[in-house]
Amino acid sequence: MEWAGSQQLPPVTTKAHGLVGLKFLDSFSKLVYIVNAEDIGNVTGINISEGDKNQNGTVLLNLLNETRQLKKNVDKMLDVSPEGKNIGTISIGGASKDDLQGPLKGKSISALII
Repeated sequence: MEWAGSQQLPPVTTKAHGLVGLKFLDSFSKLVYIVNAEDIGNVTGINISEGDKNQNGTVLLNLLNETRQLKKNVDKMLDVSPEGKNIGTISIGGASKDDLQGPLKGKSISALII
């Protein structure tokens, strides 16, 4: 899945872009993810949301949650460009049903499948 400034509400003009990789594990009871970005400054949120594409949706899962523990011996691979922009992996981790928010709170992580 690719993210770009044009997908923000309101849309923004930026060279920043990113990719997210998602994989379900353990019979869809866990979700692991990695978020990579390039040419981005202060990242304040990385969310999976639902809702109409013309308005900010309801957050279902926060992928920037710093309280989740990373896999042992796994670090964020983040570099900073000469312009002060982040380049590389800005978030990596895993989530379970306990991490879901909004209308999916308490449901199985597989409820994210559309």
